[in-house]
Amino acid sequence: MRPNLINRVDLRAKYANGNIVVSTDMNYTTATHHEARAVGELDASTDYWSGAFKNATSGNYTIDLLQPKTYNSIGICLGLGLLQSATVMYSLDNISWITLKTYTNVTHYTIDYTTTGNFIARYIKVNITSPSSIVCLNEIQLFSPENTFEDNILNAVPYGYSAPNNGFWVSEGVFPPSGYQSTRSLYMEDSDNSSTSGDKVISKTGFTPHTTKTLEFMIRPVSINPSGGAIQWRITSGTTIGFRLRTISGSAVQYYNGTSYVTISGASIVAGAWTKIKVIAKVSGTSTISINGGAELTIGKASTAPTTFDGFSFSSGGATITGDKSLFDDVNFYGLTSGNQTSSIAETTTMSNNQLLIVQEEKIRNTNLEVILAPNPANEVVNIMIKNASKGEIDIYFFDISGRKIKTIQLRSNRDTANLDMPIQELQPGMYFITTKQGNRFAQTKLIKK
Repeated sequence: MRPNLINRVDLRAKYANGNIVVSTDMNYTTATHHEARAVGELDASTDYWSGAFKNATSGNYTIDLLQPKTYNSIGICLGLGLLQSATVMYSLDNISWITLKTYTNVTHYTIDYTTTGNFIARYIKVNITSPSSIVCLNEIQLFSPENTFEDNILNAVPYGYSAPNNGFWVSEGVFPPSGYQSTRSLYMEDSDNSSTSGDKVISKTGFTPHTTKTLEFMIRPVSINPSGGAIQWRITSGTTIGFRLRTISGSAVQYYNGTSYVTISGASIVAGAWTKIKVIAKVSGTSTISINGGAELTIGKASTAPTTFDGFSFSSGGATITGDKSLFDDVNFYGLTSGNQTSSIAETTTMSNNQLLIVQEEKIRNTNLEVILAPNPANEVVNIMIKNASKGEIDIYFFDISGRKIKTIQLRSNRDTANLDMPIQELQPGMYFITTKQGNRFAQTKLIKK
């Protein structure tokens, strides 16, 4: 039975657009079954011939996702009705691999889903063996903590969201494909100027309240009414709007300071193009917005009343204004603690092969190297202690919750234990993953920045 996994990554669209690369020796083709091909397992179909085949007792399949990103579940279907064994792995560098799932002498008739907890990967590999003379990978699926909308019901409000005045639905027909490097996205269209139902708002609430929350999403404005129109996004505490931002006709980006809108210097969102938005909202301290990974620009509050944040919303320009249209995709809302909808670490998930994937303390995914962070959570400086090291260079990589590498450090060890006091004042509050690598050994740890 399939778990409640709706945030599937659209691998087929990404492959078609050149956003991922496939390497495999499973290249069998036949004129009678055109769906049998090296990328047949990316098509979301479990028909027998819709997969990658090889006339041999073993085969391998690797997907290069071209950038590290965070995933939380995987679906695998080996050859339908074929007795096979397989190992599913992930990697950041195509050298050191961590096992996600092991299959031993199984026969698949549908997709087998595994919820793993968050892991950061650039590469996914499946090694398959069979006692017969044919191996097959029928289907592979990846799932994200981001709202991708791929497996939500088409032309309906997406799961977990509320849109009482309508105007929002999952679409794949606006700019086919509608999504950001994918088929589907969330679409907003305001064609209602009623004073009672014309205010088009979609919200998602019920997150664990926290004093710092981050909202990330892709946006593609379709049209904005030049006379008062806007596309808005808000960070909320219950029904109170703590932060209110918008883009208006002409591409300017503004925040509301409780009295009026303030244009943010250096910020713009171009209509008809996908733009990455990241808002870090804080009850106290400096809150920021960054666009397409650029500089963090200071924003002000719409209200000082909230003491925590627990939700977000998107909306059009207002009740009596029509013509505002936009696409949204890859929406993620998270903070420092686990919540019922936040994209946070699943603290006690273990793998079927007894490899500990995520643990409650500071160590996770340890392959001989042992890394201890203290203090954790940390504010200004964190001590990184690396045990079981050998003499030589050690590479330390910092990734944010979305899988983007934000810092690289090279440390030289002269003994089996290395120490580094690492200043982290410049990091925004949130969760980070630290990958420590020496040769073909590495460990991944998590850090909470207060």
